[in-house]
Amino acid sequence: MSELTSQTLSPVQALTEPPPSDQAIGVPDEDKVIEAIATVYDPEIPVNIYELGLIYAIDLHADGRVAVEMTLT
Repeated sequence: MSELTSQTLSPVQALTEPPPSDQAIGVPDEDKVIEAIATVYDPEIPVNIYELGLIYAIDLHADGRVAVEMTLT
């Protein structure tokens, strides 16, 4: 497996531009995405944003991108 390099993208670029072909990693695992999201806690209460119901949609793309639709508290 090739080593991925870190690249900073604007939010628009991250949603619209696929990664370079040498960085394509395939469709992400939804359970792993949810597991990662569940590590983010609301700063006012000790509950993660996934359990609070702040995540409306998780879109997984074949090129490895993940788009998360959510609301703010």
